[in-house]
Parts: sequence; structure tokens; C-alpha cells
Amino acid sequence: MRAFTLLELLVVMLLMALAFGLLAPRLGRFASPRKATFPESVRMLLEHARTAALTRHEAQLVVIEPEERKFLWVKVPFDPESPQILESLSIPEEIEVKVARVIKVGDLPAVLFLVDGTSSGGEIELINRDKGQRELLLVPQGLFFIGRKSLES
Repeated sequence: MRAFTLLELLVVMLLMALAFGLLAPRLGRFASPRKATFPESVRMLLEHARTAALTRHEAQLVVIEPEERKFLWVKVPFDPESPQILESLSIPEEIEVKVARVIKVGDLPAVLFLVDGTSSGGEIELINRDKGQRELLLVPQGLFFIGRKSLES
């Protein structure tokens, strides 16, 4: 009866580790991705609007519709009667939205992104009443990214 040598076992283990190392990243694609939280989704919507302003060389507007409980990324010029909606994000029932230092388009709070990457600025506070969490999204007027800060309740 013939046994395996230590060298043969090490070679087999090395080949198995190499195969696993090559296959693991591909298998990871089948795992369900983590769902973005609502504050992350709002931040991404604002970032996409800012990026579109820079790349398309057209001003972009994100309007907060409190009656319909939505964030609307719309074409400029904005017509409240028939807006051209580029993207819409529904506000969950448990989320309360407060805004400060944003512009008003009609009666609606909004953030305007200009072609040079600047914006009208503002603060958007998202309060999750169920979890007792507060997030503050800071939209600077300059050429900076949209920041996010967790606030203690």
C-alpha cells in the first residue's frame, strides 16, 4: 500500500487554494448585494445630479416634493405642472425630511447643480422615526462632494 508524500499533499493543497482564490470573486457576484439605506440613496441621487451637470454641461435640479413624499431630479427649466422627471426617489413613511438653506422653486425646496460643479447648497436632514436615527446631508455651494453626518437623537 502506497501513501502520499508530504510534498504531494502540499502541491494538492496549493492547487486547491489557487483554484479557490480564482473562483471566490466570481462566486461573490451571486451573493445578494447590500441594499442602500435611504440616506445613501438620497446622497447618490444628489451626486448623480451633480455629475450630470458637469458632464452634460446643463444645470440639474433636485426638488423635494413633500406632498408626494418624493425627491425628484428634474430637467431645468422646471415646470411644476409638467416636470420632466429624470429620476424619482420615494420617501419612506418612517422618514421625516427637514431642509435648511436650500433654494425654493415655487413653494418647493430644491438644490440646483450648475455646470461648473457648484450648487445652490443646503442641508437636508433625514429623521427615521422608527429607529430614532438622524442623518444630515450637507450640500456645499462650492466644488465639494455631498457630505453625510450621523446625528445623535
